Amino acid sequence: ERTHRLHEIGFVWDALEAAWEEMFMNLKKYKVKYGDTLVPSTYARNPQLGMWVSTQRRQYTRKQLSDERINRLNEVGFVWDPYKEFWEEMFAELRKYKKDYGDTLVPYSYAKNPQLGIWVHTQRTQYKRNQMSDERIRRLNEVGFVWDLFEAAWEEMFQELKKYREKYGDTLVPSNYEGNPKL
Repeated sequence: ERTHRLHEIGFVWDALEAAWEEMFMNLKKYKVKYGDTLVPSTYARNPQLGMWVSTQRRQYTRKQLSDERINRLNEVGFVWDPYKEFWEEMFAELRKYKKDYGDTLVPYSYAKNPQLGIWVHTQRTQYKRNQMSDERIRRLNEVGFVWDLFEAAWEEMFQELKKYREKYGDTLVPSNYEGNPKL
């Protein structure tokens, strides 16, 4: 009888489960509002949600999250690895840049997309420090990624010098050469 009466008034039998459900509902609302599940860990509007999302990722990595919860989170498009997601997003932006400009020489201070310029710089740094996976190197090579800006600039000027030689028969480029002042 007591159990029945408690059920009638909506008694919560498992407070931890109820708290998880509440955060899951908050995550769904976040996705409706922002279009993704990339809740920052320091989300000012709902700090508990940011911490909860981080906890779900950590528990997933440690294999401490039930299959049911994993499935439910997957159903709403939960991003398990935001760094991988960001890399993919920036890689897509790099491909667009190459389509528009014909190269992957995104300036560090690229006004149209400042994150892209920083990301490209970071890729070069990680490559030089041997901190990049072979898969990412392969993918970047496939789009003609320029790993060494100085080498690329030298090669470009060398090609210009060859054109000059073909045209004028020598490599004595005057310092005031109007055809290509950089040369």
